[in-house]
Amino acid sequence: MHLARVATFDSVAGKGIRASVEGRELLIGNALLLRDADIDSGELERHADRLADDGKTPMYVAVDGRAAGLIAVADTIKDDSVAAIAALHGLGLGVVTITGDNARTAHAVARQVGITPMIAAAAMAVSSISVVANAARLNGFAPPVLPEGQDRDPDADRQSRSSRSSATT
Repeated sequence: MHLARVATFDSVAGKGIRASVEGRELLIGNALLLRDADIDSGELERHADRLADDGKTPMYVAVDGRAAGLIAVADTIKDDSVAAIAALHGLGLGVVTITGDNARTAHAVARQVGITPMIAAAAMAVSSISVVANAARLNGFAPPVLPEGQDRDPDADRQSRSSRSSATT
């Protein structure tokens, strides 16, 4: 079997990878990766939506600036996941999913295990703690109680410290 030589390889955080393989430019990742490269995903979007609705994560493949195909990956839901979520609900606990995965895939997986409400694509933009606290408030649950210093958005803490230091200088 011939394995192609990879000349360059870059990870694009939250989006996928970019590589140069045997003189060809290769992108593999989510729809944002292709959009950022001004590559039209065309008909692939419809297929990607169908895959995501089935709980699979679609990864777009582009070669030399043109959409070339899809690869789908999926986590297997453990046999006892549905029962575990039901037991937590039975205890009166609210369960949410926070993921950086695409929203359609995340909703499909959450639906399969009985998790509502569902929050997707939030993990990249906001701290998980802030997301959980907001989800709790929006759905009538008490917000989580965490040890001092862990109950706030780290970015908000940095901004607050920055504002205080600039106000004192």
